[in-house]
Amino acid sequence: METERNERRYRGLLERSLGSARQFRQWIRLSCSGRQRERQREEIYLIELFDRLMTYPPSRRRVDYILAVDENDSRIRNLVQGDGRALPGRPEFLESGWATMMLTRYALGMHHSRGKVVLDSCSGLGWGSYLVDLVARHVIAVDVDRATLECAQSLWPSHVTDYVQASVLTLCLNSASVDVALAMESIEHFRLPDIHVYLDELKRVLRPGGMLVGSSAFPGTRKMAQALCARNPHHLHICTKNELMGILRSRFRRSHVCHNGLFFWAEK
Repeated sequence: METERNERRYRGLLERSLGSARQFRQWIRLSCSGRQRERQREEIYLIELFDRLMTYPPSRRRVDYILAVDENDSRIRNLVQGDGRALPGRPEFLESGWATMMLTRYALGMHHSRGKVVLDSCSGLGWGSYLVDLVARHVIAVDVDRATLECAQSLWPSHVTDYVQASVLTLCLNSASVDVALAMESIEHFRLPDIHVYLDELKRVLRPGGMLVGSSAFPGTRKMAQALCARNPHHLHICTKNELMGILRSRFRRSHVCHNGLFFWAEK
């Protein structure tokens, strides 16, 4: 019953703000053009990925399981850090709709991970790895903190995920060994020189044609980025949208930052 109420909250948020995907498509055909149409297509794409996550029974069961985990659980309580290292079932995330955004990150990751070898870098509490684990051939969840990895391993039963303690700046993986690298809410936890090192490492371990998929917040101006960064002591550098595009284009043959400034992907 509680899970149903939670779902209604974030489903209601989507319906109130955007309407159904079908109505939205019709609106686009009638009234949008150029960059505006591209922006709305992105929104539909993300909505449909979220819908797929919530309506496919195996992934829905995993979402329900994740939402049922209480951050006051003795295994988790001392590991939670603000909005970054947190679970989507936190009541304020459900009320605000932020839980939808958190789940959509990994719905996007799952879309690219079916049957693939996936690196979930800076995997944190591991609930995202647990979702991707459903569709991937093999998941490597890497985090620098041993206690967090042990907690994740105890929370999320899996036969295809390995938990590895390592720095993502010096990954203990062979070059060209993974198909997909995930960088969800991670690059903002590094200073700019280390962001370059981090993305170099992700590129190194990706196979040719492999995909990097990530999320963070990428404001339009440096002033906005600095103000956003100052709000969280765990954030060391927030890239602007143009800054991130420059970093990605210098490393990957194709790259894209969503118009909403929250998601990106790149192909090696």
